[in-house]
Amino acid sequence: NETETEALVGILPKDDETCIAASKILKERSDCKYVVLKMGDKGSFIYGDDICQMVPTFKVEAVDPTAAGDCFTGVLVKQYAETKDIV
Repeated sequence: NETETEALVGILPKDDETCIAASKILKERSDCKYVVLKMGDKGSFIYGDDICQMVPTFKVEAVDPTAAGDCFTGVLVKQYAETKDIV
């Protein structure tokens, strides 16, 4: 998320420019294919060699946010494993 990204790279991702800068650093440090920054109600920023895109959220009525990040990650990984499409 934004707070953890800032703690790791010293850049608070708040717009395309800062998301790109932070993602580049994270990608270089981790040698991963993609970086996904969760941006709360703004959506998620996805960065990789072939993508640089903000994916917006859709409105829901949240009942309980407990484990929302775990659910997000689980669905993202499952979808990518099945389709090889990060978006």
